[in-house]
Amino acid sequence: MRPICNLATTRAVVISEGIARRYWPDRSPIGAQIRLVGRPATIVGVAADVKRRSLGVASDPVLWISLLQPPRWALPDVWVVARTAGDPATLLPAMRRAVMSVDTRIPVAEASTVRALMRASASEERCRTLLMLVFGVLACVQAAVGVFGV
Repeated sequence: MRPICNLATTRAVVISEGIARRYWPDRSPIGAQIRLVGRPATIVGVAADVKRRSLGVASDPVLWISLLQPPRWALPDVWVVARTAGDPATLLPAMRRAVMSVDTRIPVAEASTVRALMRASASEERCRTLLMLVFGVLACVQAAVGVFGV
């Protein structure tokens, strides 16, 4: 089996399913060439769409590039994700140290578990639901008092 691309000379990228559906609706994008910052890149994989902002917002088209491939250029945001069998909160300090060991100039702005991110993402909907519950209970109480008064 022939490799899709030589990582020493070509950038390899993974695209989201949304990008694949949009630009390659009738065929697989694996092995296709695209241009990034004026240099060619080869698509080596397609990953599921990711909800990055909120659970209620549609998925953004996303492109993943290895930070190990030269040249490095400024990226808007970089996420490091790891799966663990134990408590993920205990892994956060070790991940922070690992990022700092690669380059001390890399700021680690936020470290969190996926569970905490999902909880924060759903907090607005949870607040609206609680508010509707309170108003519903108050309406039922008012209706009961009105029926009792009649």
